[in-house]
Amino acid sequence: MEANFYQPVGGKNNGEDVIYEFNGDDDLWVFIDNVLVLDIGGCHNAHSGSINFSTGAVQVETGNGIATTTIRQCFENAGIFPDGTTWVESKANQYFSGDTFADYSQHNMKMFYMERGAGASNLHIKFNLPVIKDAGKLIVDKVVSGTVNEKYSNEKFPFQVIRVNGNTETRFTSAVYESNGEPVEYQHEVVINGTTYYDVFYLCPGEAAVFDVADNSQQYYVKELGIDTAYYDRVLINGEETAITDGIVTSSVSTVKNRNRVTYDNHGVTEDLRIKKVVEGDVKNSSDTFEFYVYLTGQNNELIPYSNGEYYVLDPDGNYCTYVNGLPVGDSSITEETRTAYHSGQWGTIGSIPDGYTVLIPDLLVGTDFMVSERVDRIPAGYELKSIAVDEGTADNVDITGYSNVSTEGTDALKIGSYSYSNHCEGKLKQDSEADATVTVTNQAANKIVVNKIWQSNDFVTIHGRHRKAFLPLPVQLFFRRHIVPSPL
Repeated sequence: MEANFYQPVGGKNNGEDVIYEFNGDDDLWVFIDNVLVLDIGGCHNAHSGSINFSTGAVQVETGNGIATTTIRQCFENAGIFPDGTTWVESKANQYFSGDTFADYSQHNMKMFYMERGAGASNLHIKFNLPVIKDAGKLIVDKVVSGTVNEKYSNEKFPFQVIRVNGNTETRFTSAVYESNGEPVEYQHEVVINGTTYYDVFYLCPGEAAVFDVADNSQQYYVKELGIDTAYYDRVLINGEETAITDGIVTSSVSTVKNRNRVTYDNHGVTEDLRIKKVVEGDVKNSSDTFEFYVYLTGQNNELIPYSNGEYYVLDPDGNYCTYVNGLPVGDSSITEETRTAYHSGQWGTIGSIPDGYTVLIPDLLVGTDFMVSERVDRIPAGYELKSIAVDEGTADNVDITGYSNVSTEGTDALKIGSYSYSNHCEGKLKQDSEADATVTVTNQAANKIVVNKIWQSNDFVTIHGRHRKAFLPLPVQLFFRRHIVPSPL
């Protein structure tokens, strides 16, 4: 069995260590780049072996215990690097990260297995290697790092891919999306920051374009265009930081055989968004809580709910909170490293926020548009929404009606999809703000007066029970009726 694969970042695939596992009797040999890495040869009962591509650990179970080594040690013992060149210690870090392969490097694995027969047979193989399925494929993918909220980026990133044949260069003009095989839309001519470019395609964060290449020896390089350093402070290509020159980041020239995947990782400049709850009025019940809707920039020019997104809660003194009996409780001993993240609801709802407390949504990309509204059907009795506004100077103004799924209803109501929000505010996260973007949601607590009924006759009290209190919200009109108190007989 033979397969080509690449080493993902940190040796992890979908958050799990990339591991090759074997259990069986008789011969098994696994070669990577023509170096023997896993050796379970010989006539024996069922033995186990594994290769962990995240840690580099190689283990083999024998009749005398477990033998251990590492991927790097196997190549050092063989005296060669994965590309077949002679081992030179000073160059090892170009090929290895610790005891395993360098991120994004490509490799070939060959597995040889033989069942010697004449008895019971056992064979179990399990692996989650990111296999390169097709020869002659070049993949360019887009990542935005520095934030856990990359899906709230409406930006599309422009690219060119250029073939190199001696002194002649030509541009690729067609590709398909890796996720669904649909054609990638190309623009033959486009102006970016005043410069005209030809044969440009765009990728959103998380997208990848696949190009057909007739010969794996084909040389090429990639350009990302129009990078705004106010929003992205650095760019990594396959894990290596690369200079931004006039808004362009250009990869080195390589062959498809040596580098069939190019990952552009733009590190975003981020800011936090805060939503502060304020209640005005003489009477405040500390157990009353409020709930918000939060929408953020989404891909495909839509404003989308902040669904299942991380947030933190701060008490009036700025301490991080944990929830006790359904209410947030501040703890001065909690730090950024130990704070507890909570997650918003499916429709971007964040609830159980009392007066004086603040919601903190972390690490949103600068340039992200937001809309915040209070959920009026969850406002406790005795309160009404007074105002909702962005604190002056903490965010830029924005007109969110330009989004394809946003429209206005009447003077104030905003419609996003099929839902309407009569009270809301919006803004755009800006760079180098002296304070986090902050939305203050203010409610008015209805003032109350207390009316006590005093009975002057003990007999009357006995008949009609205890003194009564009536709580009346303002504004209220009181009407008094003349009452004659009976005199004792």
